[in-house]
Amino acid sequence: LVSNPLAKECKKLSTPLLRVAVVLLGFTMDLNVVLKAGQQGIVFAVGTIVTTLVLGWLVGRVFGIAQRVSALISCGTAICGGSAIAAVGSVLSADEGEMSVALGVPSPPWTIPVRMRIPCCR
Repeated sequence: LVSNPLAKECKKLSTPLLRVAVVLLGFTMDLNVVLKAGQQGIVFAVGTIVTTLVLGWLVGRVFGIAQRVSALISCGTAICGGSAIAAVGSVLSADEGEMSVALGVPSPPWTIPVRMRIPCCR
């Protein structure tokens, strides 16, 4: 129906622009807040990320999901959604189909327990 007249240019620019955006996003972090969180916050963050990556790997194996797609979904869930998927996708040399599948997995099921303030997810 409608096509992108600049598809080649967009594809060429998307990776470097995404990398710059992720770096700029990091600059928005308040160092005082990070330091205030201290060791406890770092331990919690690392534990949560590692647990999510391991569970994602296990679920991927159980359901026969392609390793790259499973890794992309797990990283997106563990870290920060679409931007993590895009960044990891470039490192893993994921193709457009794998990226589309990983980006298409809805995040609301993962956020519901956190929003409901279930004790295990605080």
